[in-house]
Amino acid sequence: MVICVKCGKEQGRRSWAQCEYDGNEKAGKEHAWEDRGEFIDELRSKLPPFIRERIAALQKKLTEKRAVFIESLALYNKRLDVLKAAYAVYLNEGLPRDVEKKQQRAFRSLLFDTIPMVIGVLLAFKWIVPLFDIEGHEIFGLELTSLIILASIALAIFSIGKSAVKYFEAVLYAKSQVVADDLAYKWRYNNGYDELESDIEAEKDTWNNTHGSYERVIYDAERALVGSDEELLNFYNKDNRTKNQYLEKVYWGEW
Repeated sequence: MVICVKCGKEQGRRSWAQCEYDGNEKAGKEHAWEDRGEFIDELRSKLPPFIRERIAALQKKLTEKRAVFIESLALYNKRLDVLKAAYAVYLNEGLPRDVEKKQQRAFRSLLFDTIPMVIGVLLAFKWIVPLFDIEGHEIFGLELTSLIILASIALAIFSIGKSAVKYFEAVLYAKSQVVADDLAYKWRYNNGYDELESDIEAEKDTWNNTHGSYERVIYDAERALVGSDEELLNFYNKDNRTKNQYLEKVYWGEW
């Protein structure tokens, strides 16, 4: 069984097919076949220094990234603490004021709806109805003037009642938890509270992924040092940096 020291392909005999390895300019286009057993023995003999160097470099890089993450997270949490304090103040003081403002707007809407109606009815009685010569006329045995007055009063009462119902509905809605939640959400959105929390979670996810990736490579490297031939070969084929160092400094005679 032979193995290509560049791309890691294994087969029963040598061939001159094009090699898939493209990690270094020195590498030719053809496979660099070696006896599999002899190559693994060579790796076992020559590769450990490169692996230890790789582990040290990874651990150093991971420590640096951890320090950056901790510093970044501390800044995020400091900003979040400030927003939490401001949010607590808003819930205790600002939110009740905003709810009250909604109730006041509902009351103003009621006034805007009813006052013009009342004024219109009064004007109609004083100025418009007298313009028509309807005094003394009757419909169904009732004086026409009285009918108009009654109809106007009924219309005014209906309109005022309808506006009053809308007002009480608006007040009840303003006092509901739905409005409180909506106002609280708008405060968080306008002040970047929820966005900051999302940024913190994204920062944590990024760190967890980075930490996991580095730990996996370090674990594979440590297993390559003390584990089986397959674990050594797998790490060699998987970690391009270690492979390129080996090829440059050992395989091509630059040890």
